[in-house]
Amino acid sequence: MPRTHFNKRDFELLFETHFEDLMAFVYGYVRNQEVSRDIVHDAFMALWRRREVLDKRLSPKAYLYKLSRNMSLNYIRHQRVILTNEQSIITHEKDIRQEMDDYDRSYEILAKFVNKLPDKQREVIKMCFVEGKMYKEIAADLGISVNTVKTHLKRAMQFLRSELQ
Repeated sequence: MPRTHFNKRDFELLFETHFEDLMAFVYGYVRNQEVSRDIVHDAFMALWRRREVLDKRLSPKAYLYKLSRNMSLNYIRHQRVILTNEQSIITHEKDIRQEMDDYDRSYEILAKFVNKLPDKQREVIKMCFVEGKMYKEIAADLGISVNTVKTHLKRAMQFLRSELQ
């Protein structure tokens, strides 16, 4: 298979002759001047690296246009993936923010009603649900029976259920 061997001067002439046209061609795909320039530079670099293995019958200009087109399409596909991921992240952040707002509102409402409880019931609720203590521990800390702890807890829960409905 014939090979194309072009030297540095041939490459520079190719670059000078086709760079601007390739930029305009790529810009038609990507609509960004800087990205167009990067893609065209990358295409020329790929051509230079492969210059010794390219088929001589293949026009370097045609190779550059095809490569630039493929690189442009790859760039567009990559941008779509990025956009999809960004939109997914934004949606997820909104959902989390909404959940946190809902949690904060629920917590404020619950705290308001817990503060309306009698002192002993409020203390039992705090020790049980916030501190994670067992009934026996609460009874020992408060100097009351386990049944009294259960009664305070039962009454507090009944009050909170009725208020929160």
